[in-house]
Amino acid sequence: MREVKNMGKKYTLYSLVLLSGVFVLGCQPQTDNAEPQTDTQTNPHTKAQTTAQAESETTTKTQSQIKGTSTPQPIDWAKIDSGVTPIAADSFEYPFALDSEPVKSYAQFFHVTPAEAQHSLTVGTASNEPLPALFDQLGDNYVSHELTDGKEVRLIVHTTADVAASEHVYVFAEPFARGLSMPVQIAPQN
Repeated sequence: MREVKNMGKKYTLYSLVLLSGVFVLGCQPQTDNAEPQTDTQTNPHTKAQTTAQAESETTTKTQSQIKGTSTPQPIDWAKIDSGVTPIAADSFEYPFALDSEPVKSYAQFFHVTPAEAQHSLTVGTASNEPLPALFDQLGDNYVSHELTDGKEVRLIVHTTADVAASEHVYVFAEPFARGLSMPVQIAPQN
């Protein structure tokens, strides 16, 4: 019995030693992809100049980002377009039945017809589709977005002042709302 206890302690000790070794190895900096040191990295004077130059470039970039560009940059709507041909709203097969509770509730709340409510619910549900392509272009200039409700659902994307105000009609590509369209507005903030 005593041998079993000692073996248990022995395996526990081995496990702890092995585990601590893994932690130590995991905390070491990776050296496989390390670049060889150049003269600028070993010479303290050159290193100081390189550091000062890098700090200057960073400061310049940061200042230009804060001040913004002199001309707001437009959105390239060709990169956003789905390539789908728009269809008439009255010929679309909606996923929400005209007499369904969500359509009735929406129509009553926003004081619109059931057909307008049916359309707005469908477009509103699919409204996030153009956002990834917009985020790709906006980058750090994106601030927020909102969706209007009611008779006309509109996606409003708030940006920094570095983006030009514009509007575009987006046609959905996903099967849920394929062919329906929605206005997308870019609204720069001061």
